[in-house]
Amino acid sequence: MTHFEWTFLAEFTALMVLRFWFARPMRAKRVVRRQLDVTERTLLSATFAGMMFMPLIYFCTSWLDFADYRPLVWLGWAGVPCAVLAVLMFWRSHADLGANWSPTLEIREQHSLVDSEVYRYVRHPMYVSIWLWVISQLL
Repeated sequence: MTHFEWTFLAEFTALMVLRFWFARPMRAKRVVRRQLDVTERTLLSATFAGMMFMPLIYFCTSWLDFADYRPLVWLGWAGVPCAVLAVLMFWRSHADLGANWSPTLEIREQHSLVDSEVYRYVRHPMYVSIWLWVISQLL
C-alpha cells in the first residue's frame, strides 16, 4: 500500500469518527422541522457514492485499476497537507456548531444561528472541508 492510500484511509477514518462523534449530542434534541425531499436524498446519495463508496472500492478492490495512473510524486505529497486541512476544517465546523449540526436540513428545539469562530469568516466551512477533501483525493 502506498503512502497516498494510507493518507486516504487516515483521512476517511478521521472524518467518519468526527462525524459520528458530533452526531451524538444532536440526537437528544427533538426535531421541530425537517425538510428532506427526493432531491436532497438523491444529492446526499450521490455525494456518499462519489466521495466515500467509490474511493473505498478503488482502495479495497482491483475493479477500478483500469483508471489508475501514476501521479507526480510532488503532486501526491501536495495532497497530504490538503487532507490535513480538510480534517481540521471539518472538525472545527462541527465543534463550532455543536448540537446545532444535522446531516440534513433540520431545525431542532433550542436551535440557534452560529456566527462565531470559523463561521465568522467562512459561511459554509463544512463545504470548504469537503472541497479540500476532494482536492486531496485528486492530488
